[in-house]
Parts: sequence; C-alpha cells; structure tokens
Amino acid sequence: MLRSPGQHDHAENFSKKSLKLCEQRLGKDHPDVVRHLKTLGILYQKHNKYEDAAECFQRCLGICHTKPELGEAKVAEFKVNLANCYFKLKKFHEAEILYKQVLVRAYEQVKLQIMKISGLPKTVLIGFV
Repeated sequence: MLRSPGQHDHAENFSKKSLKLCEQRLGKDHPDVVRHLKTLGILYQKHNKYEDAAECFQRCLGICHTKPELGEAKVAEFKVNLANCYFKLKKFHEAEILYKQVLVRAYEQVKLQIMKISGLPKTVLIGFV
C-alpha cells in the first residue's frame, strides 16, 4: 500500500516508464499496453488527476475496440472507470452515457443467459424486464 506522497510519485513514474517500454517494444495498440494504461489510470485517479486518468481509460477503450480478443468485460470495466473520471470532473452527461451503455449491455447478457438456461424462445422474453 502506498502511504506517502513520495511513494505515489515513485509508483506513477515507474508506471509511466513501464508503459513507455511496453509501447516501444510491442507497439502503442498492443493488448499488453492496456494493462499498463489501466495501472497508470488507477494511479492518476488515486492522485485526483482525473483528466489524466480519463485519457488512459480512453486509450484502453480504443485498443479494446480494435482488439476484440480482450473481451467485453474489459470494455465494460474501462467504460465504468472512464465514467467515474467524468463524474469526478463534473461531466455528468458523458458519465451517464457510459454508465447506461454498460448497464444496457449487462441487461442484454442476462437476458441471453436466461434464454439459454430456460430454453424459451426469444418471443417469450420480449417483455422481460
């Protein structure tokens, strides 16, 4: 656990260097870059640097959209992280859009799982709430 400002600064600097190395070796859009961006974004959030954190999470989303192998769960995670940054920055409309996207997609996934489990046709679940 990072307890002093010096430790936070050290962690942030280390994370930036790690990201830069990863980008140089693998390319800026490589899936492994996402892990480093996420770590840096979380550090920025802990320092109340929400603009910087939002930039990291936006880049994560951009990479996720070009690399479907990262999966929908990662997309949802980064949308929520980005929405949280927007909320802290008082960009409520932008935050709301992202939260709704995540909730709608989760609802769709639950509906699909119910259909699989129940064996019911889609027409039966049209009015499912």
